[in-house]
Amino acid sequence: TPDTNYHVTDVYIDGSPIGATNSYTFFNVTNGGHAVWASFALDEFALTVNSAFGAPTPGVGLSSNIWNTLINASVSTPVPDGATTQYVCTGWAGSGAVPVSGTSNSVSFNLTNNSSLTWNWSTQVVLNAIAGANGSVVGSNGWYNYGATGVIVTAVPTGGYSFVNWTGDIASTNPVLNLTMT
Repeated sequence: TPDTNYHVTDVYIDGSPIGATNSYTFFNVTNGGHAVWASFALDEFALTVNSAFGAPTPGVGLSSNIWNTLINASVSTPVPDGATTQYVCTGWAGSGAVPVSGTSNSVSFNLTNNSSLTWNWSTQVVLNAIAGANGSVVGSNGWYNYGATGVIVTAVPTGGYSFVNWTGDIASTNPVLNLTMT
């Protein structure tokens, strides 16, 4: 009989294979003994890891692990895509031994059954509003989630100058911009 970490792979009775079983009933028992041979293997479970970005540990794909193995899973974040876009891990979704969900870029669990781990990502774009000579920009430069609305930047002229226009990705003569980050 296997313990909780092993399973039966083969059983032979008097030299004849009977398959993988945990029990066998002898019929027509004679006065002679019987030779019983069984082989066991450690229980292994599959962990499937999915991630659209980055290089997670364990890696993307299917891996086989021994029962009750402690898995320390993580993924590096953010993942840059050029100078103006990056991908940020927002957590994970899991099944089996992996907790159902979380909001960090790491999770630990003991693998006790077939499981899956999917890393979730959001896309961010950068705002880089700068003023030329004789002015400044009020607002927060930095990374924003793609599609974020209500991002306000204001051009403030100094030294007696007046605002003329924005240039770059946005062309406007209004000194106050209410942006949607795309």
